[in-house]
Amino acid sequence: MLRLIATWRPLADLSFSDLLLFAPIAGEDEHRFVVLGQVRPVTGQTAYPADLVGTVVDEVERPLLRRCWRTGDLVEGDTTEIAGKDRVHVQCTPVRHGDKLVAILTREAPVTFTRRRGELERTYFKVFERFAKMIAEGSFPFTREEAEIENAPRVGDGVIVIDGDTRLQYASPNAVSSLHRMGIHAYAQGEKLSVIGFDDTAARSAMRQRLPVAEEVERGDTSILLRVLPMFEREHAVGAMLLVRDVTDLRRRDRMLMSK
Repeated sequence: MLRLIATWRPLADLSFSDLLLFAPIAGEDEHRFVVLGQVRPVTGQTAYPADLVGTVVDEVERPLLRRCWRTGDLVEGDTTEIAGKDRVHVQCTPVRHGDKLVAILTREAPVTFTRRRGELERTYFKVFERFAKMIAEGSFPFTREEAEIENAPRVGDGVIVIDGDTRLQYASPNAVSSLHRMGIHAYAQGEKLSVIGFDDTAARSAMRQRLPVAEEVERGDTSILLRVLPMFEREHAVGAMLLVRDVTDLRRRDRMLMSK
């Protein structure tokens, strides 16, 4: 659960929703659940400005929690927000460690907040659903996280989605800008990263090792931070999400400070 809390921020941004982590209170036969963790999206409206960690809810307030815990399946529906009156749409995902169910992750978004779903939104939600299924299968969070890198890229910095053969499925506008700064101007959906001139070593390594990979890529005067999160369906690699951030200006300032 600690690894999930340490790595779930991109999931909140991908789903444009708040994420809460619940666990049943010991000795109460799963009638009450306590909030162990909370993260808000930077890409959308939060339903919970207040800190909810430590808040206890019962099965009457959140029947979806007990249904998810009892069945071990993903369930969703509309309900009332915690300690409030507004309606929220809640998706419950069982969190497993190995074969053991240890917690429940909820994605919560105000039902009154409607976001027009363009290609970016549809892609992000699809990627979130893939990671949610990995959580339910026990394959996310990963068994080992990559070493933290300074100014690690976020979803808002740029997202590239590839399939299991490293073929480009989607690139967000910010990611396209980063590709242009790297001198990559000719690309199309379905082309492999190596074909468009993007080094696919990190992506292939992440999918092969079933672990995230982080590195800094330099192309001419351009410096790009890259973080690769592999995606799986059962035992098979089905693709990866590449988070990219242009840190060229930051590195230029670093070099100026060093020279001084």
